[in-house]
Amino acid sequence: MHTQDGQTLFLVEAPDGGYRLTPYDPAFEQKMAKAEAIIARYRNTLHVLAQ
Repeated sequence: MHTQDGQTLFLVEAPDGGYRLTPYDPAFEQKMAKAEAIIARYRNTLHVLAQ
C-alpha cells in the first residue's frame, strides 16, 4: 500500500458492499473535487486576482 509506520489508514465501504483499507482520506478527496470545480468555474477571475 506504499505506507509508512504510524501513517493513518481509512476503512471505506467499497461499491460491492465490502470494505477497503486505504491511506487516502475519502472526505479530503471530496473536498478537493469541490475545490477543483470552483477553480475551473472561476478560472479567469482567479487569474485576474492573482496578478
